[in-house]
Amino acid sequence: MARQSNINEPELESGRELFEQKRYEEALLKFEEILKHDTTDEEALRLRPLCQDLIAKDAYNLALGSARDGDSKTAVVYARKALKYRPNYLEAEHLLKVLSGTEGPPITDISKELYAESLDAIIEGDPKQALELAQKALDHYPDNVEARRMVERLSQRGAGTPK
Repeated sequence: MARQSNINEPELESGRELFEQKRYEEALLKFEEILKHDTTDEEALRLRPLCQDLIAKDAYNLALGSARDGDSKTAVVYARKALKYRPNYLEAEHLLKVLSGTEGPPITDISKELYAESLDAIIEGDPKQALELAQKALDHYPDNVEARRMVERLSQRGAGTPK
């Protein structure tokens, strides 16, 4: 094992230098190359996830900046990159959902329209249809309080079971 570490040392040193220079993607490639040959290299195992997190953080910050500047296409690219390197990055996931709402009508508008249609269904005497539409409104925007109340009330009254 000690012999394998010596073989990895030049690559490891190169990866460390790239890491210190904040060239995280290049450093990550070095650490992944080391781990292909030696899956137990402690330094590469320690620095690889750090690189991934820092790449994700940088990409997320670039996504936010692009979104603030009104460049949603670039923001989407960076948000996806953040999720590529950190799949459970909730902030990047949320930003991507918000940005994807800019492609067509915003998600909140779709939810409001579906809720309005559910009210029309109630007026027309079709509580099952109203429940389905209110549930769809929640699917589009889970924070739609009116749609949530509608689903709860109609479910209590036996209009059906929300999906």
